[in-house]
Amino acid sequence: MYDLYNPSLLSIEVLRLEKRLDEHLYYLRDAPPEYSTFPFDMEPEFIMEGEPIRVNPIKVKLNPPPWFVKWEQRDLKGIEPIEDMHWKRRRILCKIIQPMHDRERYDIMKEYRRCIPEEDQEEIWREVDQHRVKFPVRKQMWKRTLQKAKPKTKSK
Repeated sequence: MYDLYNPSLLSIEVLRLEKRLDEHLYYLRDAPPEYSTFPFDMEPEFIMEGEPIRVNPIKVKLNPPPWFVKWEQRDLKGIEPIEDMHWKRRRILCKIIQPMHDRERYDIMKEYRRCIPEEDQEEIWREVDQHRVKFPVRKQMWKRTLQKAKPKTKSK
């Protein structure tokens, strides 16, 4: 990363314009240097205006752990699969990484709330209304206890 207004920078030249498989490339910190360097004698590549920017399909092989971040917990397309993890840790990570919509498939209460019959809803709301009558009384009691707990200040 370079400061754009650094007086020691004279010019910036784009040698190759390309996209990568992932939006952020922070995992290059934990990769061998050949994935984030280029030869100094590299010639600039020109593309025509309106031509699509090509995607670099290279998958980076990370250095052995410890890493800057737990990359195995992220859904990254630009790194090679991490195979040398302990089996217990992998099982736990599968639960973390598994997308939410897969878990929602087994959510019985969500399905019940989505398709509850109107008769059942009316019965439930009647019960809620019975308890709602008691709630304002308790709220007044709380207000009284809070007023008693507040220290009285003298007004001038």
